[in-house]
Amino acid sequence: LIAPACTMPDPFPVASPPLSEAKRHRTSTRGASPPLEAMSISRAARMAGNEPQQMSALEAERRHYRPCVPAVLRVRVRAEPAQERTTCVSHEDLIASAFPTLYGSPVVSLVPADETDTSVAPRPLRVGCVLSGGTPAAGGHNCICGLFDHLEAFHPGSTLLGFRGGLRGVLRNSFTKLEAATVERHRNSGGFFMIGSGGDLIETEEELALAVRIARNNSLDGLVIIGGSASNANA
Repeated sequence: LIAPACTMPDPFPVASPPLSEAKRHRTSTRGASPPLEAMSISRAARMAGNEPQQMSALEAERRHYRPCVPAVLRVRVRAEPAQERTTCVSHEDLIASAFPTLYGSPVVSLVPADETDTSVAPRPLRVGCVLSGGTPAAGGHNCICGLFDHLEAFHPGSTLLGFRGGLRGVLRNSFTKLEAATVERHRNSGGFFMIGSGGDLIETEEELALAVRIARNNSLDGLVIIGGSASNANA
C-alpha cells in the first residue's frame, strides 16, 4: 500500500548539491508541506525528529503485530546460481549497456543453507540502508526493522547504518547507527521518520562514483535502498 502523496519536511536536513533543472521541476511539483501548527502534537513531534513520550492505544497495540515473513527468510540461506541467465524480451543492447554488471548473469535463487555450509557462516556484517523517495509509504519502517531483525538473528554483532535524508545522505556521508531502541520505537509505524527520506536521484557518473567510494570507505557489505520505482533506478 502506498500512502497518499505528500511531501514531508526532512527531519535530518543535509545540504544537497545544486539541483539540475529537471530536479527543480520534480521538486516544485510535489506540493508544499502542511504547517506544523496544523498538525497533531504527535505528528508534529515526529516530523521534528522527536518521538512523543506517550503513544495512543492504537499505536501501542500496533507494536505487537508481527508481519508474515517468507519461510526462506526465517532461516539461514545461501545463493544458488542457475544455468539460466538473465535476459529480456526486447531492446537487448540498450539494457545490456545500462546494466553491464548484471545483464547476462546467472539467475540466483535463495535456498535454505545446510548447517555445515561454511560459505554462509554467521559473521558480523556492516550494512547501510536508506529510505529513497519523497513520498512516505506504509511499510518503510518495517523494511528497516526486518533488516535489523535478520542481521541480529543470523549475523550477531552486525552494524546497521541508516543514511539520513535519502540519497543525499549517502552522497554526504551522513548516517546514524541504528540501535535496537530506535528500531523498536518505529516498528509497525507509518512514515519515514526513523532516518528521513528525499527524492534525490543518482544521475551522473560522478555521483555514482562518490556513492561507491563512500560505501567502501564505510566498509559496507551492502547498501539496501528502500523505495519505489525511482529507488529502483538509484539501485
